[in-house]
Amino acid sequence: MRMWKRLFIAMLVLQVTTTPAVTTYAESQADTKKKVDDLTNKKKEEQSKLNDINGQITQIESEIAGYQKKMDELGQTFESAEQELVKAREQEAAAMKKVVTATKGLYEEGYLDSPLANLLQSDGVREFTEQFDLLKSVMDFMVEDFQHYKKATDQVKQKKKELQGIQDELGGEMKKIGLAKDQLREKQKVSQNKVDGYDQELEHYEDEIIEINQDLLRSGKLNFPFTGPMSLPCDSCTKVNSEFGVRIHPVTKKRSRHDGLDIDAPYGKPINAVADGVVVASKPSSGYGWLIVIYHGHKDGRAIYSAYAHSFSQQVITKLIGDPVKRGERISSVGNNGIGTGPHLHFEVRVGNVNKEGAVNPRSWLPPLQ
Repeated sequence: MRMWKRLFIAMLVLQVTTTPAVTTYAESQADTKKKVDDLTNKKKEEQSKLNDINGQITQIESEIAGYQKKMDELGQTFESAEQELVKAREQEAAAMKKVVTATKGLYEEGYLDSPLANLLQSDGVREFTEQFDLLKSVMDFMVEDFQHYKKATDQVKQKKKELQGIQDELGGEMKKIGLAKDQLREKQKVSQNKVDGYDQELEHYEDEIIEINQDLLRSGKLNFPFTGPMSLPCDSCTKVNSEFGVRIHPVTKKRSRHDGLDIDAPYGKPINAVADGVVVASKPSSGYGWLIVIYHGHKDGRAIYSAYAHSFSQQVITKLIGDPVKRGERISSVGNNGIGTGPHLHFEVRVGNVNKEGAVNPRSWLPPLQ
């Protein structure tokens, strides 16, 4: 049973008479209310801190994910640069090989052994000039080619160096925010322990609160303000298979009044309380299968109830009369118990009367349905 259910003691209107025994009991109820209120306020304050810490952790995790994405992109760029470097080194080596091969050939031809003698043996100035220019242009071309590829290699090396610098910088930032996240996790742990501690303290009042609710229910004095609006009785369940009002019953084939909505939902889908309230009925009920009825307080002088049908006993969570429930709290699961053509939730809103005579169209109370 959820620990925060003790909140309902703060909403109960306690009736006090002048007899000593009743006065003592009322004082005990008031004392319980004060203790629960104090604990609830402390829990609410701590829960607010915890929510803030959780938000900071979520923000940090988002930042880490962003940095990781950049690191992954850099990794791909780095890999591409590695491939470029391999290619540049291969081209540089090929250019060097050309220079070496050419130099070796010139040496074997005697040009490098005695280049001046070879040039002087030329027939005339013209041949001398041509041979000199040819030798120079060949050597210049090969050296220029080599220098070109060496420059490309150096540029790729510089690119890798820059990428490594960016990676190191990002890695440093990730380390910093990772440390900040660890510190927040420690604060989160401390704050969560405090919230859990308040819940454990509130748990001590659980039986007393249920007993008070039961006494008020028996005396007809269970009365607190309705705190709507209502939410959907099961998440994302908006399709209605059968409307409120007179219809041909799908099983009996007879014309009869349908006191609620048959909401389409798969077997086992969680059923949630549509608003804060107190369980006033949880029992087998012929065609309803298992029926849960929750009192949600008074509005305009009339009691507001919600009813949930067709669950099986083993699916029901809230079986204790007087049990406080919170809006959105799971109370059961969708079943196919009772009279029906398949799994669905039969949902009713009852105003002014806890029995089905008080049934009104739930569409007026729920969020938009199909």
